[in-house]
Amino acid sequence: EVLGFEIIAHQYHKKFDEPVLPIACWNSMDSNMRAKTAASAKIAADALHKAIANTLVAPPKKWHRRLSCYHPSSVSTTECDRYLAYDRLGTIPRPRNLNLELQLIFVLGHAIHDGFQTVLSRAFGDNFAAEVKCEYEILYISGNSDGVVLLVTRGIQKIIIEIKTTNTAHYAEIKKPEKEHVIQVHCYMIALDIPIAVFVYVD
Repeated sequence: EVLGFEIIAHQYHKKFDEPVLPIACWNSMDSNMRAKTAASAKIAADALHKAIANTLVAPPKKWHRRLSCYHPSSVSTTECDRYLAYDRLGTIPRPRNLNLELQLIFVLGHAIHDGFQTVLSRAFGDNFAAEVKCEYEILYISGNSDGVVLLVTRGIQKIIIEIKTTNTAHYAEIKKPEKEHVIQVHCYMIALDIPIAVFVYVD
């Protein structure tokens, strides 16, 4: 099973010319066995790649976001007023296949978010809450903050935590929170009535 996983992982990332096997095992094979092993590895790798790609680009089976409201993540990033209007009217977008590379970025971003939320939960225990629901009916705002920390070191105060991922080049240029991120977190701040927010940028 371990060898199978290594072969698949190797073939999927295409880093080497031969399947990743212990040298003694690979050297003990004749040319026919090596060819069969490599062919099996390619079949497994292709099946894995196809399954992952099809899953990532497939449109969602069911729309999962709340309808008839403004979502802070959309308000802060989209330049299309029509998109926001459809969001507010409760129109469900038509299903469409998604970009594979973009979906992989989303998957990694979610994984980093989950990891930091786990660290914050361990650091603050019951004084940290992840994915805090933010509703502000007056402005039809609905979304989820990455987290809220209750600090008790200098008096009791709540702080919103917003986690953002970026690439290395962009990370080096960041001197202050991005404008769209500030707009997004302000929606959470007004909904939760919390005046302080901290951004965590992850390279």
